[in-house]
Amino acid sequence: MLVRLLYTIVGYLALPFLVIFLNLPKKHKPAYGKRFIELMGFVNYQSNNPNRIWIHTVSVGETIAAIPLIKKYHELHPDIELIVTTTTTTGAAQLKKLDFVTHFFAPLDYPHAIYLFLKRVQPKALIIMETELWPNWLNACKKRKIPTILMNARLSERSCNKYQKLFSIFTELLGSKLSLVLCQNKYDEERYHRLKVTNTAITGSMKYDLEINQTLLQKGNELKQAMGDRPIWIAASTHEGEDEIFLSIHHKVLEKIPHALLILVPRHPERFDSVAKKIEKENLTYVRRSQNKAISTQTQVYLGDTLGELILLFQASDLVFMGGSLVDIGGHNPIEPAALAKPLLIGSFYYNFEDIVVKLKDVNGIEILSDPNQIAEHLISWFEHPNISKQIGQNAYSFIEANHGAIDQTIKHIDELLKL
Repeated sequence: MLVRLLYTIVGYLALPFLVIFLNLPKKHKPAYGKRFIELMGFVNYQSNNPNRIWIHTVSVGETIAAIPLIKKYHELHPDIELIVTTTTTTGAAQLKKLDFVTHFFAPLDYPHAIYLFLKRVQPKALIIMETELWPNWLNACKKRKIPTILMNARLSERSCNKYQKLFSIFTELLGSKLSLVLCQNKYDEERYHRLKVTNTAITGSMKYDLEINQTLLQKGNELKQAMGDRPIWIAASTHEGEDEIFLSIHHKVLEKIPHALLILVPRHPERFDSVAKKIEKENLTYVRRSQNKAISTQTQVYLGDTLGELILLFQASDLVFMGGSLVDIGGHNPIEPAALAKPLLIGSFYYNFEDIVVKLKDVNGIEILSDPNQIAEHLISWFEHPNISKQIGQNAYSFIEANHGAIDQTIKHIDELLKL
C-alpha cells in the first residue's frame, strides 16, 4: 500500500510535465487532439449491453498481434462488446479497420483516471497484451473484482531478475493482482513462477498466428520489381548505434556485390531524419520511401521512413537482419519475415524473443551473428548461394506453420476463467 501511494504521489507531481510532453507535436505520429481527455479517464461511452470486456493492446506491434484474436473472439462471442484501448495513436490507427470494437486511448495510471474509466465502461474483465502492467489499474480492478488476464505474456530473464530483487514490491503492486497469466512458453512461465505467480498456463505465442496483409504483400512484390533484378537485404527495426554498423556492413557487401541494395528501416519515426544524415555521411546514394522517388541502379540504400509497411519491405527483400539485436535492446520479433520464408539473421541481443530465436536456430531457420565482418561474409555467401539461403527461409516458414494455435488456446483459457 505504501509503495503504491509513493508511486502515485510521484506520478501526480510529474503530471504537468507529462501533459506537456504528450501534447508536443511529434513528427510522423498523429496527435491525440481532442481525444487527449481520454487519457484522464473521460470517455464518451454509453451502451445497453451489460457484457463488456476491456482489451488493452498498448502500441502498434501488440495491436497488430492482437487483431486476429479480437476478430476470432468476436466471431465466437458476438454478444460481448469489446472495448479496446491503446497507449499510442499509431496503435489506434490499426483498429480503424475493426468496426465492431469501441476504441479509447488507455487512461493513464492515476487513481482518478482509472476510476472514471471503469465507472463509465464497467467491463466484466480486463485482458492485457504481453507486458503492460500498471499498479493503479490492477489495484482498481482487484477492488472491483474485475478479473485481470495477461495474455501472450513474456518475461525476460533480465526483467525477472530485477523483479526478484524487489520481490515484495512486485508482489504488492503487480503479481498478486493478476487473475491469470497466459505465457508464450515454458521459459516465461518458469520466470513467473519464480516470482510466485502460479496462476499460469502456456498458450504459445499469438504472433505465430499472424495475419499477413495480402495487399501489402502485393505492394512488396511491386516494389521489388521496381528495385530491379539485384540482391536486396533489409536491416529492420534498427536502434541508435546500429545504423552505422549496418551501413559499414553494406560497404563491405558492395565491395563484392556492387549492385546490392540495403533497405534500412529505423524502429522509431523520430530517428528517420538523423538516419538519413548518417547515410549521407557514409557517402552512399539513397532514396527515402516517404518521398516516393524512383529507385535507380545507382541507389545503394533505400530508407524505410514510413509507418506500418514493414511487411511490405520484408517482402521486397531477399535477406532479413532483425535490428535491436546488435545493441542491448533485446531484439525484435522475427516471426513476420519467417512467415514470409525469408532467410534470417539476428544479433546476440535477442533476449526479448529468446524462445522463438532458439527454436528457429534449432531448425536452421536463423543465424545469430554480431561481428560486422562475419555478417557481411554471411550476406555475401547467401547472395552467391541462393539455394542455401532459400532453404534457411523455408525452414523458418515450416517452423511458423507448425506453431499455429495460440489464439485458440488463449480464448479457451479466457472463456474458462470467465465461464463463458
